[in-house]
Amino acid sequence: MSEKVKALIIDPFLQNIYEKMFKKGDIKQIQEAVGGNYFTSAGTFDNFDVLFVDDEGLFKDNQKFFTLKELNSQPLAGVGVVMGGNRETGDTEDVKISEVDLALKVEWLGELKQ
Repeated sequence: MSEKVKALIIDPFLQNIYEKMFKKGDIKQIQEAVGGNYFTSAGTFDNFDVLFVDDEGLFKDNQKFFTLKELNSQPLAGVGVVMGGNRETGDTEDVKISEVDLALKVEWLGELKQ
């Protein structure tokens, strides 16, 4: 049985934050969640939770945006995934920040005009 880790999804299309379980170490699930083949870390919280976003999100049409200024001053495109990080092994683990605390830090921007 594969181990699961709890993550939080930041969905700017629904303007909602919700919990989702991922197989530990399965990058394909992160790719699917952010909607792209390439994802990148947009920042790390003091507790070592990491925010992942679609690396090519800015190039997609009909995109929605959010900010999480504690981690990154730039608008972030598309869905974000927050997972716990283990600083010693580099593995993913359960997210530590709560949905409520994360929601207080996220600002929804909707669509941005070029």
